[in-house]
Amino acid sequence: MQIKNANKYRKALIAVIHSPKMFHVFQGTGIDILDVYVTKDGKFAKVLFATPFHDRRESLARKLEVNAGKLKSYVSTILKSKNTPRLTFVDAEKRKMEYARETAAFEEIRRERIERGEEEEEGEEGEEGEESVALPKDDGRLIRKR
Repeated sequence: MQIKNANKYRKALIAVIHSPKMFHVFQGTGIDILDVYVTKDGKFAKVLFATPFHDRRESLARKLEVNAGKLKSYVSTILKSKNTPRLTFVDAEKRKMEYARETAAFEEIRRERIERGEEEEEGEEGEEGEESVALPKDDGRLIRKR
């Protein structure tokens, strides 16, 4: 149900942005609404957007934030809904870069642990090709069996 609502909301938002009411605001920005994530209670929606123009990202984000109320009201009119979620906009490119930084940081921590011997490398196997298995001891601790 949640996915259907998010997809309907995404389609309505795209229709509003390309409608004559809002077209003058977003003309030439190349905006593309990639996805909409709506919370379970339906009060908040995170809109993932992108644009092919790197130099216009900041101005597009500002335009979306400034016009969020208008977009919300037009979408509620299209969907004939009293309660529409509050919009927050997330740039897909920034999100992708943040994810890459987080992944690199986690990999660095993992490499440090492997160097110190705290963590085994993936795919490392015991004798005769068997993977190690953790078995509980009588006192609740885990022991490794290879």
